[in-house]
Amino acid sequence: MNFRLRDWLLSRQRFWGAPIPIIHCPSCGEVPVPDEQLPVTLPSDLRGEDLAPKGTSPLAAAEAWVNVECPTCHGPAKRDTDTMDTFVDSSWYFLRFVSPNYTEGPFDPQKVNDWMPVGQYVGGVEHAILHLLYARFFTKVINDLGMIEANEPFSALLNQGQVLNGGKAMSKSLGNGVDLGEQLDKYGVDAVRLTMVFASPPEDDVDWADVSPSGSAKFLARAWRLAQDVASEPGVDAAAGDRGLRSVTHRTIADSAKLLDANKFNVVVAKLMEPGQRHPQGDRFRRGRSRSCSP
Repeated sequence: MNFRLRDWLLSRQRFWGAPIPIIHCPSCGEVPVPDEQLPVTLPSDLRGEDLAPKGTSPLAAAEAWVNVECPTCHGPAKRDTDTMDTFVDSSWYFLRFVSPNYTEGPFDPQKVNDWMPVGQYVGGVEHAILHLLYARFFTKVINDLGMIEANEPFSALLNQGQVLNGGKAMSKSLGNGVDLGEQLDKYGVDAVRLTMVFASPPEDDVDWADVSPSGSAKFLARAWRLAQDVASEPGVDAAAGDRGLRSVTHRTIADSAKLLDANKFNVVVAKLMEPGQRHPQGDRFRRGRSRSCSP
């Protein structure tokens, strides 16, 4: 494949970020920070407004942090005052996730070999394009160094769609955002979540103007009422219950398991809404009047 990539600047003139582990010595030049002194941590006693020298990176004002001894000649030297761009962190975070408390290195190689590659990557198309490439670069370099066995970071990719409003991406400038807090207060978090899942396949865009959390809230309330109407105790002999309802239940569970593996979450919700209509006595079960069915 051909990738239209251009040079990407590694360093940033910020007072936050991952410090570049290089010490600049007048005699020795650029000297890597020794392994036993890693990781280099940022000064914690200064705020952003305190770090504003003219013509240099903000961290240059933190003199107690900048001025250090050269690891090679032990003469006066200075730390690099730039920080690395955030993609340097985000390109390998999944390796750290498998052993977040590991202190002998960036990650536990055995844990990484047990877990990697990641089974499913989910991300928006704008985010995923470059991040996927960076993650692959880092993974392949770490693999070449013999630190991990995996040669690819992710096994599968799912690009999620956007939430629109009135056919346009939500933005402050357009003033077409949705007050999520208001939606949660009015319908509840479960109804809003169900609305998002049911609105469309995850890879498609969702227009909030076309969806209805109120419908999801009604469905959840109906499901809750039906659950309260079940009179039998857990563990009761299934033969004592309604065979037709039990058959529909197991068929729905089997279908849903396959659909979840295929990321068809909206179809799973639709399946959950169907059984009452497919049951020979669908109206009775849909209205929640039966009290003799087993779980």
